[in-house]
Amino acid sequence: MEHLWKLRLLKSMTRIIRMKSVHHLCSASYIPCVRTLHLGYMSTQLQTSLPAIIHVRNYAKKVQGKKGGKQKHVKLSDEEMAEVIDVAEYKTQLRAAVDKLKKNYVENLNLRWTGSNVGNLRVKLQDEEFALHELAHISRKNAQLVVLNMSEFPEVIKHVIQAINESGSEMNPQQEGTMIYLTIPKLSRDTREVLSKNAKIMCNKVKEEIRNLQNHYIKVAKSKTDLSEDLIYNATNEIMALSDKAMDELRVVLMTKQHDILGDNEGSL
Repeated sequence: MEHLWKLRLLKSMTRIIRMKSVHHLCSASYIPCVRTLHLGYMSTQLQTSLPAIIHVRNYAKKVQGKKGGKQKHVKLSDEEMAEVIDVAEYKTQLRAAVDKLKKNYVENLNLRWTGSNVGNLRVKLQDEEFALHELAHISRKNAQLVVLNMSEFPEVIKHVIQAINESGSEMNPQQEGTMIYLTIPKLSRDTREVLSKNAKIMCNKVKEEIRNLQNHYIKVAKSKTDLSEDLIYNATNEIMALSDKAMDELRVVLMTKQHDILGDNEGSL
């Protein structure tokens, strides 16, 4: 009987121990499991309830002027330009301004002859005048000695010598057969620099004339209110382009003249 009682007691204790073990295991894993399930559910709910967010990058646009920025210059033909201004007259006036500078240089800056401008000396033959370079091949041996080869027109040698003597150039021509040798009077550096500055002053005056011409024709163009804005715009740019071209030619004429005056050029003319 005592043996049976001990056996029952042992079974009861074993059952209690097992129940405690199971309870311990469930209590230890219950909370994390519930938390995992709860968080998963909330995550699903958030994904289905929140609106989708789309990232979009906006780029700033360049701010343009009232007319959409600077217009492109379109080159116009003379026929198109004639609708706006008298383009033929404008070109004639620009050419006259450039030629005026060249003439001023010949007439006013040849008070002292140099090896480069001897060819501009005027030679009178009967009732006509010719430039010396039309009658002779001119070359320069050095800064002070110029040689005239008159082999093509030997019959006018005496007229050439007379013109040189009457020019007041003090070049003292010496003839040997069909060759004429001229000794160029040496100018001081100071004198050459003064003449060079005078050449620039003359050039600047003509540049001012060209600017005035440009402004006049731009004013005429802008007064044509019956024409399209694009045509007026392009015509105005064309007017400025033509004056710029004349200005470039003036700069070349000035540079050439200053080189002649300062004695920077050597060799055949």
